Amino acid sequence: MILIKQTEIRIVIIYDMKTEDLINPIGIDEKKPRFSWKLQSKIIGTLQTAYRIIVRSDNDTVWDSGKVTSDRSICIEYDGQSLSAMTKYSWQVSVWDEQGNEYTSDTADFETGLMNNEFNSDWIGSPQETVNTYAVDNYKISCTFKSDNLGLVVNARNKDNYVLFNIGKDSVSVYEISDNAWNDNVPYKKLLGTFHVTEHADSLELSVNKTNVLLYLNGQKVIDEDILPKNIINQPRKAFLMSVGFNQLNSVAEISHLKIETNNLVLQEDNFENGLLSALGTYENGKLTINNAFEIVNPVPSVNLRKRFNIEKTIKSARLYASAQGFYNACINGEKVSDDFYNPGFTDYRLRIQYQTFDVTDMLADGKNIISAVLGKGHYSGFCGYSGAMIYGKESSFIAMLNIVYTDGTSEVIKTDSSWEFTDKAPISDCDYFDGESYDARLEYNPLADDKRWVKCGIKQQPKKPVPTNGTLSDTDFKLTAQKGNTAKIIKNFVGKFVCENPKNHFVYDVGQNMVGTIKLKVKGQCGQSIKIRYGEMTHKDGCIYIKNLRSAANTDIYTLCGRDTEEFIPTFASHGFRYVEISGNGCDISKDMIISVDGLAISNIDTVTGEFECSNPLINRLQHNIRWGEIGNFLLIPTDCPQRNERMGWTGDMQVFAKTGAYNMNIKSFIDKWLDDLIDAQTMYNKNGAVPDTAPLGGDNRIDGCGGWGDAATIVPWEMYETYGDIRILKKCYDMMKKWVEYQNSTDRRNYGVRTVDGKEVPEQSDLATIPYIQVQQCRGDHLTYDNSTPYIYSATAYAAHSADILRRTACILGKTDDEKRYTELFENIKRAFNDAWVNDDGSVSYYGEVSSQTAHCGESVALDGSVTRYTYYAENTPHCPSQTAYALAVDFDLIPKDKLKNTRKYFKNSILRNNGKLTVGFLGISHLAPALSKVGLDDVAFKLLEQEDNPSWLYSVKNGATTIWERWNSYIAETDTFGDVSMNSFNHYSYGAIGQWFFTDILGIRPVEFGYKSFMLAPKFGGGLTYAKGSFTSPYGKISSAWKLHDGKFTYDCTVPTNTTATLKLPNGDIHTLVDGSYHFEIDV
Repeated sequence: MILIKQTEIRIVIIYDMKTEDLINPIGIDEKKPRFSWKLQSKIIGTLQTAYRIIVRSDNDTVWDSGKVTSDRSICIEYDGQSLSAMTKYSWQVSVWDEQGNEYTSDTADFETGLMNNEFNSDWIGSPQETVNTYAVDNYKISCTFKSDNLGLVVNARNKDNYVLFNIGKDSVSVYEISDNAWNDNVPYKKLLGTFHVTEHADSLELSVNKTNVLLYLNGQKVIDEDILPKNIINQPRKAFLMSVGFNQLNSVAEISHLKIETNNLVLQEDNFENGLLSALGTYENGKLTINNAFEIVNPVPSVNLRKRFNIEKTIKSARLYASAQGFYNACINGEKVSDDFYNPGFTDYRLRIQYQTFDVTDMLADGKNIISAVLGKGHYSGFCGYSGAMIYGKESSFIAMLNIVYTDGTSEVIKTDSSWEFTDKAPISDCDYFDGESYDARLEYNPLADDKRWVKCGIKQQPKKPVPTNGTLSDTDFKLTAQKGNTAKIIKNFVGKFVCENPKNHFVYDVGQNMVGTIKLKVKGQCGQSIKIRYGEMTHKDGCIYIKNLRSAANTDIYTLCGRDTEEFIPTFASHGFRYVEISGNGCDISKDMIISVDGLAISNIDTVTGEFECSNPLINRLQHNIRWGEIGNFLLIPTDCPQRNERMGWTGDMQVFAKTGAYNMNIKSFIDKWLDDLIDAQTMYNKNGAVPDTAPLGGDNRIDGCGGWGDAATIVPWEMYETYGDIRILKKCYDMMKKWVEYQNSTDRRNYGVRTVDGKEVPEQSDLATIPYIQVQQCRGDHLTYDNSTPYIYSATAYAAHSADILRRTACILGKTDDEKRYTELFENIKRAFNDAWVNDDGSVSYYGEVSSQTAHCGESVALDGSVTRYTYYAENTPHCPSQTAYALAVDFDLIPKDKLKNTRKYFKNSILRNNGKLTVGFLGISHLAPALSKVGLDDVAFKLLEQEDNPSWLYSVKNGATTIWERWNSYIAETDTFGDVSMNSFNHYSYGAIGQWFFTDILGIRPVEFGYKSFMLAPKFGGGLTYAKGSFTSPYGKISSAWKLHDGKFTYDCTVPTNTTATLKLPNGDIHTLVDGSYHFEIDV
């Protein structure tokens, strides 16, 4: 061993001082915030032996911890006077080293938010009741008009996808116009019907009920038929109101009154003075004229609010506290108060909404000022999951409080109330997080100017007492809570490069990285020209973007130019998952020279890289890149399952398999801390005896009763976060949730002796029985998207039930809950015994009857991706049907195999890989356990070979075929046949299968925690396969740990760094063990 010496000047630097894992945060609501810091010393073996924290408000000390004997420098909880709301505090820490030397930090700050106090403001919005027109399929439109050929447009998604009523002198023709983008990209104009008119009309009343049309002209019925296009599964919506307008290209129409309503709710009624509908043409004297133009508007566009006020004193500080039901952008004097996107984030709006705090001191001016806000639908009234729109509510609303403190000691509060103004005639005419944003630059306005478009706002109903999915809640109230962790921001700009023009007049750009966020588009053109922007993760070989996997999410933005020399468009209320951008005309053709530049703006809630990994295999390095970017993209608002299609939900199963990898790659502490609040809320709002739904926040696909392997996120994720970050408050906060889930899965109606039920009937002849009733009942899901679908759902569910009981046992021990520790130790042993009874043989192999669910294929048989049928089949070693890799991985990694059988299990586990030609076959529930389990039984060589496998299915197959993120399926795209996977579930940015990344750090680099939070840790690097070197680092809560090895000339050289105030145990491949204090080290051994 060579210790790399450093200078002997004893200096300890205290750095990275954080409050609630943030540097100098404002607007936190924690009554007892947690403080953390790191140490850096040039002297080997420096250890903190004590600390002292002093917290002050102005010059008053509110907490002096005194000198505390402790070597911890993370998650130290405040224990002073009660903190006041909206107050700035400063803090310093002094530390003592092992020689008694004292060192004092610089000053850090934090500022409290409302501290659970009321806003004392109103929720405001439109003065009339509104709905989401993308969910309205029953509506009425009436108007009076003068035209020889009126072109009434309804059900318009944009100017290339709509229904047209051509009302002439003697007939009405109805057409469907479509760009056909989700099929063969060949646009069409389809005649839906032609109907005779007896006299020239000047008034109409159109009533639509889903696809049925009832049209009256001059009071006489002209159409009463079911003719409108229906919605098509996995394609954007057709059979809804969406936008309306008039297509008067090469014609003219004069409209004197227009009314749009649904179920007696008037959405728009305009005499065209200066309201929204006046944007459809030119207006004068109460009449709207559309001459050789085609215009559409959404009758319920974005909500725009403003408040004018004066400031006559000198400002000391100003803070804006704001939130919304829906997304919001707030401005002071026309400038955005932050560079955030998608505030207030995504929570279960029935129960909890976050608010944000902004320092706007420097944005206010002497004299006249204006505060304004624009509201989008977001998850509140927009589409959420694939359950449709308006899951939480029908209309967006805004709440805010601007607190101004003056230098003379006085203060003033500007709050949302009836004095605010509203308009819906504004640039953002349509916006949905999934479907896209429509922006008409011609409708931009000066927010400071007097303008007839502004009217008095409406006061909206305060959020009601939460109504759960099941039953009732008596002791749960709605609450506004402070933003936890970082808001969503742009973290990287990717410059787009032109790829091709295909189809004609459709220009495809490549930003070079499958990413999540939006674009910055710079264009030039004539006023009124309209551009359509679509997004895809892949292209066909001819260069056309591939969009079928978006399902019903339109993922289309629209920008209408106002005629400036250069115009810039950044959609702010829509999010897209994409690498490729297609620019084309919206209802017209455009030329490429209109497009100045196309940039991809990657947006995420996480931006701090903590894990670096590199090795001698460039494909594995690209895999690591893809894992990280899959995490960055999908960790937006919540840990989503995919960023592009009509889903984007916080799937519990996806998160639990990736938690450890995610924590190595990026600092996700605050982000997951917030999501664990969502998970607790989801269990609360599901309100079913402790069941954990499939998604959090709740809102989308939640299969009945919860599911093993998915609901177990309630135990696994808190445990993984505690292991990484050492914050015991995570376990304390989540303990009740963890306990409720484990108790639920082990209630008498959730377990039995192993008798399975299919279609309501027991099938003992296909059951693997135990001697005690601790086998889980049939679950709704198992090793999802596997290549070997034989693993019974009850097998994986029982394995996970054991694992959760084991985690809860360990958690109870840490929290000092001795009775619970005893109970869950016993529970773990009982489940383990039942598992062995049912599935583990004397020779250490496993065997089982194949999965029996009626999931796919014919006759209710369960079929894997490779087409194999599992029902009625018995799986055992030395038979034609052998057990799955997942079956062995779960049994080994969860310590369910008795130690005396593990040697034989190792052999069978290895065979499960070899008989599949060295390829993996696992799905979601096996992915995070396969390589760790192989290493656990000494099969590192097999794990390396799996990692280096390039043929499908493998991790490197997607990399070899150009992937820049992780695919949802092993066969999302088959390069050999140029075919794409099942469009119903085929994301090219789906982080779960990136769970192999944890093994890069835990085994190849060998970095593992010993003491939670990495106060002490293990270094046990491994080499294998074709790798000749590997190097990387992990920035732990205590500092940066580095680990690097290299093979050359029969020697293994190893370099590592141990951060100050930590210790490490190093185990080299030859078995040598060394105890290391902080410093840098070099080793060399023969191999």
